[in-house]
Amino acid sequence: MKKRKKRKKKKKKKRRRRKRRRKKDENEEEEEEEEEEEEEEEEEEEKKTKMKKRTKIKKRKKRKRKKKMKKWKKRKKKKKKKTKKKIKKWKKRKKKKKMKKKMKKRKKKKIKKKKKRRKLRRKLRRGRRRRRRSFHQHGHKFRTNPNKYTHLIAIFILRGI
Repeated sequence: MKKRKKRKKKKKKKRRRRKRRRKKDENEEEEEEEEEEEEEEEEEEEKKTKMKKRTKIKKRKKRKRKKKMKKWKKRKKKKKKKTKKKIKKWKKRKKKKKMKKKMKKRKKKKIKKKKKRRKLRRKLRRGRRRRRRSFHQHGHKFRTNPNKYTHLIAIFILRGI
């Protein structure tokens, strides 16, 4: 019995302690929350003032930028007038260059054609014209390079074809 009573007393003591602790904790938490709220309010006020300053600075910067843009646009307009003339001249020059290139190409082509014609004339002058004409019916072999088949040509000529 005595032991049971002692245990009960101990339990009661423990409960009381817990209660006190809980109360203390709750009180502390409430105080902390209040402090935090106050801090937050202060921070918000500071932020607001900071934002106001920032907006002022931003506006000032914007005004400055606008002024600069106006000046820049004026300068650009002046430059544009000058550059238009320059661009016209540059385009003319470019056109001339292109035409020169074209003419050079044409000249080269003409020269090539002339060379080809000369070669053909020489070939025909050397008597290949006759051979070419006489062997059309024997297929393309004789047309491509008649020098390969000179012995055949000689035989055909001797036979009188």
